[in-house]
Amino acid sequence: MGAILSDVLQFADGLLEHWVAFATGSVPVMILGFWERWKGRSVSRRFYFVLFLAFGFAAASFQTWRQERSERIHSRDAAIILQLQKYYVEAEEHRRSVVESQTASDQEFDAVKQEADHWSNDLGHWIVDNMGWPAYVRLIKTPQERPPPGDRARLLFMVTMIRDNLEKLIENPAWDNPQVER
Repeated sequence: MGAILSDVLQFADGLLEHWVAFATGSVPVMILGFWERWKGRSVSRRFYFVLFLAFGFAAASFQTWRQERSERIHSRDAAIILQLQKYYVEAEEHRRSVVESQTASDQEFDAVKQEADHWSNDLGHWIVDNMGWPAYVRLIKTPQERPPPGDRARLLFMVTMIRDNLEKLIENPAWDNPQVER
């Protein structure tokens, strides 16, 4: 019961914050006043008051809803940000491992490549599950340049690209709320 009362009080506070929108109820009242004078008819004060409240309440409610919706769309989920930052740090660790493996034996390089592949696969699944398909597409977006030839150079290119794209996902909240489904 306390939560409902709290919600009602927050809603009332939102209406009061949008008192200018509430005052738009005066527009139909003014039009009715002109109509009343023009036609020579009489309208009760009670009807003026109800008209003012009805239009004002509708306008203020809409503005309150609109503000709430805008805040919800532009807010960022702290857990998503923290996980993206964790993945960013891991991406840099994998990038360093790949750089160090450039001169390593084929067997050592294959182990680094397998670990990076497993990590990037887990990252991709997490992005799709928690941020949606558009964020995943942004994650795997490659720059205009082509990856260099050779497995070692290509792996370094891909891990660096993923790290850079993670940075863009962290910086831009637009990817937090998936707009398009797969």
